[in-house]
Parts: sequence; C-alpha cells; structure tokens
Amino acid sequence: MSYDSEVLADSPWGYWKLQDDVVDSSGNARDGTKGSNVAYADGPQTGTRGIVPGGGTNNTNDVVVCPLFNVSSGGTFTVEAWVYVPDTTESGGWVASGPVDGVSWVFGVGSGATLPSWGGGGNESRMYAYAIGDYGKTTDLGSGWLHVVDVVTAGSWLRYVDGSAPDGATGLGSTGTLATGDLRIGGVAHTGNNAMLSNAWRVSRVAVYTTALASGRVSAHYDARTAMMPAAGYHMVI
Repeated sequence: MSYDSEVLADSPWGYWKLQDDVVDSSGNARDGTKGSNVAYADGPQTGTRGIVPGGGTNNTNDVVVCPLFNVSSGGTFTVEAWVYVPDTTESGGWVASGPVDGVSWVFGVGSGATLPSWGGGGNESRMYAYAIGDYGKTTDLGSGWLHVVDVVTAGSWLRYVDGSAPDGATGLGSTGTLATGDLRIGGVAHTGNNAMLSNAWRVSRVAVYTTALASGRVSAHYDARTAMMPAAGYHMVI
C-alpha cells in the first residue's frame, strides 16, 4: 500500500498532509488554520509538500492551528510526522497542544543531554528526545528528513525514528500532565516556555491517533515510503 493508505488504515483522528493546504485527510473534517507567517516548501519526497513554521512565538500566526484534541493524563494516543531537522543543536517542537491556562505538551527535540528523556519547565510537558543525534543514530545525525512517531500509553512515552525504536528508548517514565487544547503544528509558546520551531525546519504528513500504534504498524508506515525520494536540495537520512 502507499504511505497514505497505511496511515488511513489505522484510522487517524486527524491527518494533515500539508500539501499546500491544511485539509484533514482522515475524513473527520478537522481542517487546520494556517498562520499568516507560515509558508509551504518541498516535502520528504518528490512532489510532496510541507510547512515552514513562522519562526516566531505567536501561537496563531507562526503555526498551523488544528481543532481541540481531548487527552488527559494517563491517556493513550500517537503523534506521527515527517520532520526536516536542520541542525541537531537547534531545539523546538513540531506538534503541540495548548496552551490552556498555562499548560501544554509538545513533541520535539531539545539539547543538553545524551539520552531521550522527559523534560520541561513550569507547566509545560515537553516530550523531547534530547540530542537526537545520539538517539539510536550516529553521533552527528546531520540535517535531513526523519519519520518520527511518538506513542503515549498509560502515562509512558516511546519514540520511534525511521521505523524503529532506538536502543534505550523504552521505559522513559511518566509523561506528567497532558493538557487538552488546540493542536499546533510548529510548536507552542507561553510565558517562560518557548517550544516553537525556527523557520529552518519543515514539517509534513502529520497524523494523530487516539490509539497506540504498535511497532509493526510504525514500521509498515515507514516502509511505505518506498519511492519517496527527497525533494531537490534536501538530504534524507535513512
């Protein structure tokens, strides 16, 4: 099956291809709203597209805002995306929820540690894989497109990169408080906590599920990238 067919076979809550639009392709009519500072650019394969975040800290203008995602602490869900990483020293989040009353969560990448871990400041729950270059990869990942799937089950978190969970990726502990709020593709910011991506990043093919994708399904999605070649000028890390 094609990549899109594999995604849809798992009944996503929402699926935004970001193919020069913010339409929800899941069939659930959860279309997003593109911020005024967000642009489109080439995606992870020839002919595909993705977004370029606004690069600022405005929760409306610099991101794509999608409908309310209702999740509570201890909930089960999966966030999947193709992400162009420009530099492993640069931190930020590609999919987030909130802020609602100063609380938010975000999946992204940070810096300052050699192992994946749960981190954050204030009321923000940051699901970061710190130093993603060391996260089952070579010391220096370099820039390129990655298929990243984050699975939350009963308050624990597991990240898959390019179809598999790297060594040491299990048992990352509690995810803490998860806020119900509008989904934001490109990050989130509130007082004292900025987890926005710069405009050097790209995000494409974002899917959110209210179930935990099994490892076999994650692999199937990644394997369906066959014939996915990087757009001209980009380098895909496989």
